This record gives sequence, structure tokens and C-alpha cells, in this order.
Amino acid sequence: MRRCPCFNEEDVIARFHHHVVAELAMIDHDFEIIYVDDGGRDRTLSILEQLSDRDSHVRFVSFSRNFGKEAAMLAGLRHASGDAVVIRMLSRRATDAVLELAEYNRFSKGLFARVGFPTATFEYQNSICEQGRSKWTFGKLLNYGLDGLLSFNNKPLRIAVYLGMLPLSVALAYAAWIVGSAPVNGVKTPGCVTLIAVITALSGVQMVMLGVVGEYVDRIYCGIKRRPHFLVKATNIASAGPGRAGVDPVGGQAV
Repeated sequence: MRRCPCFNEEDVIARFHHHVVAELAMIDHDFEIIYVDDGGRDRTLSILEQLSDRDSHVRFVSFSRNFGKEAAMLAGLRHASGDAVVIRMLSRRATDAVLELAEYNRFSKGLFARVGFPTATFEYQNSICEQGRSKWTFGKLLNYGLDGLLSFNNKPLRIAVYLGMLPLSVALAYAAWIVGSAPVNGVKTPGCVTLIAVITALSGVQMVMLGVVGEYVDRIYCGIKRRPHFLVKATNIASAGPGRAGVDPVGGQAV
């Protein structure tokens, strides 16, 4: 089974399907292709409906709005019924294990490693995009990287503690030097520019630390609301097994 997230892909989706089917036809196994339309505003959904009418291997799920790549990947995994699922490649056991990780802020690359089953690597040649442009801008890639950093460790919080201890240590050392030199050299008033610079630097450190803490609090806040990862607008998948259709409190729900 292969699953493919889509977002405004009307120019390339039919050609992509043609190439994928040509490759899958060379293997001696039954397969299905699940396309997940991530709330696009072009003709992607209508093209998927046409493909499903002509090809019995095609399944599709269309979101009510754009929920993001991670939600689209989760929808594909939940609706998959095969013994293996290709994003890269997951066994049925690994797929079910990933679906048991019900966290709201998902970072799939980390989740795939988190389940801990044996892995294998293989080399392949990536295809060049024949038409259109990637939907991943630099800002989206940066935010995706931050999600991966914050979702699987608490090191940013530990770094924030160290950043707070560094200026504190410098300030205490400076205060000790002022107190120690006062009996010898007398009291001298520090320069205004130096004072402003120190206050500005400390304020910046505090804002960074508050931002890091806020990111973790936001993830807790989103998790306890238990909103669905996605809402389905249209699909040609009649049913799915337990835990795959997104009917649990933090999964997707069809409307």
C-alpha cells in the first residue's frame, strides 16, 4: 500500500499516478494507493475522484481544510489496510505501533524511530519534479525543524537554564568585583550606556527562555484540548479497521 499527501497538485497528480502505477505493476503483490487531499483549493479532489473511477486501486481522503503534512500522513496511515505501508517503508506492525502514539504535535520522522523496531536502509534515486514548485518554503522548513527539536527532547529547556545561569554568574562576579574594589578605589558610578546594554542583553535572554517554555506549554495546551488531527470532507474508503479510521478522541472524524 502506498499513501501520498497532496496539496494543490492538479498539474502533476495524474502524471504522478501514471508513473506510480507503472512501477507498482512490476511487483507481484496486490496494492492500493491512498491519496490524501490536504484541503487544497484547486481541482485535486475532482481529479482524484476521476482516478478512483478508472482505477480500483485508488483510495482518497479529502480534508475539510488544510491541516498540514503531518495530519495528511496520519490520515493515510489510519486508512491503510495493507501488510506494508510505503512513505518510505513501514511494516504492518510498525504502522500500528506508530498509530498508538497519539500525541497531537506529531513529527513523523521521530515517531518512526521512536517505535524501535529493526530497520534497514537502501539507496534510491530521487525523481526531479517535472512541473510546479515545492510547497515547502524556508519558513515552513524552519518551523518543521523546530517541531522536531521540541517534540522529542527537553534539551532546549536545559539550554535555557544554562543561558540563565551564565549572565547570573557574570552579574555576581561583577558585583563581587565592585564590592571588593570599593574600599581601595572608591565608588564609581557605572556608565549609562553600559547599564542599558546589560539590561537589554538580560531582557533578550529572558525573552528567549520564555519563548522556549511557551513552546512546550503550547504543546501541552493543544494536547489537552484533544481536538481531532483532521476532519474528512470526502472519501471513497467505506470503512477501516480499529484505530485506522480516526474515530478515537484524538483522531480524525468524518463529517
